[in-house]
Order: sequence, then structure tokens, then C-alpha cells
Amino acid sequence: MDLFYLLRSGLGIPDYWHPFLEIQTDFEAGEIRRYPVSMRTKADYPGHLNDEGVPVVYLKGTSCVLPATVALYGLGNHDAFLETGDKRFYDGMTCATHWLDRHRVPLGDGIGWRNEEAVPVYGLTAPWFSGLVQGLALSLFVRASSLELAGPWSRLAYEAWRGYHVPIEAGGFCR
Repeated sequence: MDLFYLLRSGLGIPDYWHPFLEIQTDFEAGEIRRYPVSMRTKADYPGHLNDEGVPVVYLKGTSCVLPATVALYGLGNHDAFLETGDKRFYDGMTCATHWLDRHRVPLGDGIGWRNEEAVPVYGLTAPWFSGLVQGLALSLFVRASSLELAGPWSRLAYEAWRGYHVPIEAGGFCR
């Protein structure tokens, strides 16, 4: 257990993984804009990026790329791009969407992103699909498609949505 993490958490000090939550207030009907909860801080990943331009995390001392981290990074860059217009944030979002595109796997009639680590305490054996990851990826593709109409993002959003129809008993994540 990370003592500094416990101390920061107990004192309410934000960090990359647990920032202060800021609710977006600029919603308009019929428009796809920033994520409902500010993801801006997720664009400023404190670790290093791999050669595909996405965040690397360390689990049990081994470096890996997690779909959840990639999707959060993409959403953060999307929000930052909308706020600033800075092309580097657009590029960060694009790296995340391309990574998700390259690492998708079939999930029923759709697609999804697997977690390759078992989590025995919850009875999850690898590989398994997280509903959170699928939702973050779907949100990122929807937002990317609103910025880049000619890209594959609308199709990928639809295919990710199709993955929601696979029940847990059939290897999916829905109950």
C-alpha cells in the first residue's frame, strides 16, 4: 500500500488519478462537447508515453498499456483541445483513438477492449471486459467523430455500442 497515496486521499489532495471533480456546465441539447465531468487533467499524463503516444502504467513492476488509461487520456486531450484549440491536444486524442482502434477485439456483434490482468478478489479471470472501459472508449469515439467526420470514429462508436449487447454469461460485461 502506498502511504503517500493514503495521506493524499485522507487530506483530499488531488492527483492525476483522483483529481477534484469539476462538473461541466456548458451543455447544449443536440451537441456533443466536453465530457460531463472535466477530463482536462487527464491530458497531462505525469508518466511516459510509449511509441504509440499513449500512457504507460506499471502493474507489479511491469510496464503495460491499459485501455482505461488510454481512453481517459484521449478524453482529457479532447476536452483540452476544445478549451485551448492547441493541436498537441488534438494529436493526443488522435493517438488514443488510433490505439483503441488497433487494439480492439471482437465482442459479440461488436468490439471491446479486454483487461489482461485477473482480479481474483472480484472473481475476474483474464481476459475480461470492463463496462467502464467500454463506456469511456465509446464516449471518446463519439467525441472524435464530432471533430473528424471523415474518420472511422462513428463506425467504431457504433461497434463499441454493439458490444453492450453481450451478456456476462457469453463473455461480455452486461447483466
